[in-house]
Amino acid sequence: MGSIRKRGNRYEIQIRKKDIHLSKSFRLKSDALAWARKIESEIDQNTYIKTPINRNLTINDLFDRFESEVVPLYRSKQSTLGHIKRQQVLGC
Repeated sequence: MGSIRKRGNRYEIQIRKKDIHLSKSFRLKSDALAWARKIESEIDQNTYIKTPINRNLTINDLFDRFESEVVPLYRSKQSTLGHIKRQQVLGC
């Protein structure tokens, strides 16, 4: 079982197993313990997938992904695309 500790009004749980080190905070202790059981079970069954962090991702990459995946769900696509293009030009 992962190690759990109370930090302020949240519970932080850490899992260290088979070269996997994870940490997550929860408002409820029961949620923290349930998450730890789920992750440890996945690790034991070799079904846990460690997702890599892409450190080379830029804000423009995120805008492009938002434009292709989320904007099509909006009613006002042209207005939203205009906002995105302005932000890309401003470099935000």
